[in-house]
Amino acid sequence: MAMTVTKATVRHYSACNFLVVVLICLSVTVRAEKTVQIFIIAGGGNAQGHASIPELHDLCTADDPSQANSTNPYRHLVDSKGMWVTRDDVYVTYEKSRNDGLTHAPLGVKGFGNTPNSFGPDVEFGHVMGDSLKELDNKRDTDNNKIVIVKAAWDKRTLAKDFRPPSAEGLTGFQYLRILSSVKQTISNMGEILGDKSFDRADVEIVGLVWWHGYDDLRKETGDEYEENLQHFLRDIREELELPYLPILIAELGGQGHGDNVTKAELDFRAMQLRITQLPEFNRTTRLLPTAKYHVQDDSPTTDDYTHYYGRAHTSTFISAYCLLL
Repeated sequence: MAMTVTKATVRHYSACNFLVVVLICLSVTVRAEKTVQIFIIAGGGNAQGHASIPELHDLCTADDPSQANSTNPYRHLVDSKGMWVTRDDVYVTYEKSRNDGLTHAPLGVKGFGNTPNSFGPDVEFGHVMGDSLKELDNKRDTDNNKIVIVKAAWDKRTLAKDFRPPSAEGLTGFQYLRILSSVKQTISNMGEILGDKSFDRADVEIVGLVWWHGYDDLRKETGDEYEENLQHFLRDIREELELPYLPILIAELGGQGHGDNVTKAELDFRAMQLRITQLPEFNRTTRLLPTAKYHVQDDSPTTDDYTHYYGRAHTSTFISAYCLLL
């Protein structure tokens, strides 16, 4: 059954290519009503976030944070005193644990990663998208537009079982249903989430989805059915959201990087991901997000193993920013 949204107007976008994920914020027509643009980040541990916050802080404060003209690419994440920046135009919602309910907060660095000391792709993704929207709003002299990132990512879950889409044979996965319920709850409670009840009447646009997942199936030997299950997932999630042309980025399984040490299983999995994005029914709305190029070959692991890109802060940041270039 398709999800019905009662408190917002969901607009449909036909994507000729994935520039829509970036340009949608730059092409919104001037409207008197308030608008909210929703991005969904879904999948496993890498979507949830295993990157090191202590390492990120070291990167942000590599030079004096009070410098006015710093070229440090991470400086926008901290203020002049080296404290984490919190935005007022980008928000995150996340049901991390079933018993916690849907939590929400303005975008910062802490609070939505796998642990209190880790962060995920929502951080840099939200900052770059927020900056794009703010630039447009400044030109229009308005602050009626917000971005909300719906995070629907849980570690150690498979597409074969936990995220299993309804059109695949078998029982629909509970985590698949949690993606949809997270989106619905976010839209239904927009005024509360943004701290402004007038946003309950906002024009809501579901702009795109990033799917970062794969190692749990590969390691649990359910990888053979992943290709078929992922095709079902792409079709079903669009049907449930009533967005047949919803842009979707599939993050490459790239934790082993490039070179002689990459296993055949991982290379085959990457080829499968690319193959799906090139199918005629998906190739205008679905793209592969390269991640292997940001694998760290020489540095020692920060918090984790290769399946989480060794927890490197700059790896997560670069991959998140690259989403916006496709």
